[in-house]
Amino acid sequence: MPAGQLTAEATLFVDPIAATTTTPGVLILPTVQAPAGTAEILDPPDGATLPCAPPPAECRVDVHGQASMVLGQPGTLFFVYVAVTPLHPAGEGTVLHVPPAPVDPVTGFWQAEAHLGEAGRAAVQLGDRVEIVAIVTSTLWTPDTTPTPMQFPSPEEIPGVVYISRVITLQVGGAGIEAR
Repeated sequence: MPAGQLTAEATLFVDPIAATTTTPGVLILPTVQAPAGTAEILDPPDGATLPCAPPPAECRVDVHGQASMVLGQPGTLFFVYVAVTPLHPAGEGTVLHVPPAPVDPVTGFWQAEAHLGEAGRAAVQLGDRVEIVAIVTSTLWTPDTTPTPMQFPSPEEIPGVVYISRVITLQVGGAGIEAR
């Protein structure tokens, strides 16, 4: 160990929505008092082909999901976003779509719009593949305070992330193709 480097030992008890520690002076979010919850993508389904207009038009995808109802409660400290990672051709990382998806406090359902081939990026082409995930994070980004698009090396490196949904892989089809 390098000289002067401080170490700490922490005991953690973790589940998908909350963590606690018995170590004094260590703060971890989420907590039992401020749980994060989970979010899953229901539509589009894994393997779907997206009907997209040819370039230079932007391809927009409606994403629907269900989250823990705690994420729809007033004053929640956690937010649901959709993140897109281009696969083929490979892009420059993961793009987080802002604003966060509103979560219905009774049903937990949420809806967001993801943009493929956003301004300043290469337009998507027929046959391109992307992965989308729902992200639960403690960071609130809004369109009026955040430059978009927001890009990160991977979903795991998005600040404040506490939950990442199952990966959904999608393929870009032509405008005349119905989503499958």
